[in-house]
Amino acid sequence: MSNSEFFTFPRIVGGAPVGSCQAIPWQVRITIDRLELCGASIIDQTHLLTAAHCVPSGAHLEVVAGEYDLLHKERSEQSLEVSEVAVHPNYTTLPNGAIINDIAVLTLRNPLNFSNPCIAPVCLSPDYTVAAGGEKCTVSGWGTTKYDGMVSIQLQSVSIKTYQGSECASTFGFRSLMKYVPSPSTQLCAGDPVNGGEDACQGDSGGPLTCQTASGHYVQVGVVSYGKGCATAQYPGVYASVNAYYDWIQQHL
Repeated sequence: MSNSEFFTFPRIVGGAPVGSCQAIPWQVRITIDRLELCGASIIDQTHLLTAAHCVPSGAHLEVVAGEYDLLHKERSEQSLEVSEVAVHPNYTTLPNGAIINDIAVLTLRNPLNFSNPCIAPVCLSPDYTVAAGGEKCTVSGWGTTKYDGMVSIQLQSVSIKTYQGSECASTFGFRSLMKYVPSPSTQLCAGDPVNGGEDACQGDSGGPLTCQTASGHYVQVGVVSYGKGCATAQYPGVYASVNAYYDWIQQHL
């Protein structure tokens, strides 16, 4: 496969606006060098989780929490300054464009305001595993609603069936699992293998993939990483698996 077969940088199709900043209060926007858009999630008052490819060395990062509409300055917004970036030491983009260990932790200079109803942390768990055979989870962001389209003005989300990395090949029929999902123990995939139509897209990279537990809590299971185009039936979105990196994340909090 050539590099052009994967879209590996900032990448919601088939979704809808979430309605308000309180709907997904752990969602954060990152703008890289005032140009590229990514997402992130709130881990605690001073740390965010995102994709490693969203934080290139030397880039200027504009980070905002509590946001819903990109065109309007909202009272709920809190602009953040990043004091430290921890990128996984084995983060690598392969020659075919696939990415492994695509995860990073950002340390904030000042704490987030958790008294703001639009700002709250998401749960992380070393034990939560996506159900065998797939389960519906939610991905969110301000990314484009189609490949090479315009970014979304309001925060969007879509419910999307998510699979363990070890099930990606059998579910989506890849000829070579190692080319598209090179690390099934540390990656997840999500999408509709027959019809497509639901996916993260350009500008959603680094954002959270969350599943709702039986108790009603949301647990982040994935970080948006890469895919081929957006919402293509045979090529799901690929995510860094949060529980696979749980210990590494904890070391940087």
